[in-house]
Amino acid sequence: MNLSNRQTEYGKKTSFVLGFIRTKIYVPTGLGVNETEYVIAHERTHIRRLDYLIKPLAFLITSVHCPYFFA
Repeated sequence: MNLSNRQTEYGKKTSFVLGFIRTKIYVPTGLGVNETEYVIAHERTHIRRLDYLIKPLAFLITSVHCPYFFA
């Protein structure tokens, strides 16, 4: 398994995807091999679905369209 875009994050309890151009998967330390493979597969699904682009866009649209939610 190619893990070139994976980063190990100390002190974090959840995994996440970060970056628009060079997207990286951040994985917490202390996971077993099987858990790490499942987490990376899950985060790659988010990358394939472009969730890391859609979420900020949806937040921007919501904040412009419904500003009273954030007041």
